[in-house]
This record gives sequence, C-alpha cells and structure tokens, in this order.
Amino acid sequence: MWASGWASGWASGWASGWASGWASGWASGWASGWASGWASGWASGWLRESDKS
Repeated sequence: MWASGWASGWASGWASGWASGWASGWASGWASGWASGWASGWASGWLRESDKS
C-alpha cells in the first residue's frame, strides 16, 4: 500500500543521507541525501498504488 512504499523509501533515503553526510561536508550531504530519499519514497508509494488501480 501507499504508506509502506513511502515509509521504506523514506527510511532508505534517511540512511543514505546519514552515510553521504558523514562522507562529505555534513549538513549539505545529509540534506541532499534526505531530500532525494524522501522524493524516492514518494515516487515508490505512488507507483505501488497506481499498480493496484
């Protein structure tokens, strides 16, 4: 369902944001990783719901 797709995408984005934040200059690396993960969570949530309908 939508929520599970969003949550898994968000969680993986949060984790990758942490990793990229540690690797590069902290705040900017974390923010960009978090934002891209959040966006991918949205996209995967939408795709899962549209597949069902």
